[in-house]
Amino acid sequence: MNYLQAHIRIRNPSGLHARPAAQLVKTVKALDFPVEIAHTRHPERFVNAGSLMKLLGLGVSRGDEIILRLPAGKAAEMVNLQALINAGLGENID
Repeated sequence: MNYLQAHIRIRNPSGLHARPAAQLVKTVKALDFPVEIAHTRHPERFVNAGSLMKLLGLGVSRGDEIILRLPAGKAAEMVNLQALINAGLGENID
């Protein structure tokens, strides 16, 4: 299968902790295709972005970079997910 990938730096003050991760899970579960995320420390270890426990298990801190992976052909959805993550997933990141 072919994929789209994007590297995104996490700007949330406490990283990808429970609240922003839950927002991402909620968004991903509404989609009809798989979304996976890896921490750049372990770029071969992608996890299901629809699983809160798997996301939290990545241990993503502020300033860390993640790799977002979607099936090819989902460019618009990739842009939307990148924007959501870059905006802090509902958290104030200023």
